[in-house]
Amino acid sequence: MSGEIEVTLSLGTLLGTGAALLNLVVVGPLAWIVKSLATDVRDLKKETTQLKESLPVTYVRQQAYDRDIAEIKGMLKGIYERLERKVNREAE
Repeated sequence: MSGEIEVTLSLGTLLGTGAALLNLVVVGPLAWIVKSLATDVRDLKKETTQLKESLPVTYVRQQAYDRDIAEIKGMLKGIYERLERKVNREAE
């Protein structure tokens, strides 16, 4: 005996070891990435929903702003015209 040990591997052992190695190297990290992406998508959907809810409260639509400014300008124009008439009457 020279201290050598004979090792025999069956096809089942090789396939089992290969499958375990594949799971460790490929499937595990891939599953982690998919889970991470799913969590990120869920968070983005939640943030989008919150943004949709807060937009009408925080911001005004351009059309509404333009309409309101036109109304204010009309009011100011009316006030200015009344003041001009009053000044002209007092000047006469």
